[in-house]
Amino acid sequence: MRKTWIALALLAAVLLLHGGLRAGAQPSATGAEPPGAHTVPATEDEGEHPAAAGHASPVVPVLLGIVIILTAAKLGGALFERFHQPAVLGELIFGVLLGNLALFGYRGLEFLGTNQGIEILAELGVILLLFDVGLESNLDEMKSVGASSLAVAVLG
Repeated sequence: MRKTWIALALLAAVLLLHGGLRAGAQPSATGAEPPGAHTVPATEDEGEHPAAAGHASPVVPVLLGIVIILTAAKLGGALFERFHQPAVLGELIFGVLLGNLALFGYRGLEFLGTNQGIEILAELGVILLLFDVGLESNLDEMKSVGASSLAVAVLG
């Protein structure tokens, strides 16, 4: 388990360094991008290839987001299990905290809520979760718990 945490930390560090720093760009003290950071790259007619313009890959924020989300979920689950609580409760609470860090004044992870790649993966995750729950559902077991399960299913 310790090797997993070390691997996740190294991956997060690599993604932060790779995606956060562009060739020749210095990070600012506020974490904001310098003016003109999103200028249109030079075309091939001007002698510079667009891929060499110093822009990071669009995959990097998605991978970084996955690492951050999974690490927070794992930490929340492990912490709550130590207090003899369900791991899923810790995962949910840490997810809510991660999604609302802006309320505490930290805006460094706002891309998690605005990145289209992360949004697509989240929607796919919900679909797969519901599909998995449907596969594990047993109508005979649902009948045995009676009207309460029907009320929860209808209201849910």
